[in-house]
Amino acid sequence: MDRRTAEQIAYDENPEATAACIHLEAIERAIRAAGIVVRRSGKHEYWPVVTADCRIHETELRRVFALPETIFYKEAYQPERYEFDNPRADIFCAECLKADRSRSDIMVLHPDECKPNTRWFPSSP
Repeated sequence: MDRRTAEQIAYDENPEATAACIHLEAIERAIRAAGIVVRRSGKHEYWPVVTADCRIHETELRRVFALPETIFYKEAYQPERYEFDNPRADIFCAECLKADRSRSDIMVLHPDECKPNTRWFPSSP
């Protein structure tokens, strides 16, 4: 049984569809065009709508997309019992963060989650 919502199915079927905020659309489209697995999750106030199975080369991301200061990349941990629990990496739009937190973020793989064959975006270092 397919547990995806109608929005998730439509997103998966249309490679041109975007779910992140307008400021992150170009990045989201490019990630999808690169053949990287991108998923649209259900709407949740504190969880991003878009997740991508790739590792970010921040210098290249800034160069290729000429990112304004309002778009930033962050690697961090969400510690529970240990300071390095729950690694997380995100591309954020600070301009939209307060208006719609779930659409202002593309969650990607933290370096600690990556394997040797994990795809880099937009290119490998």
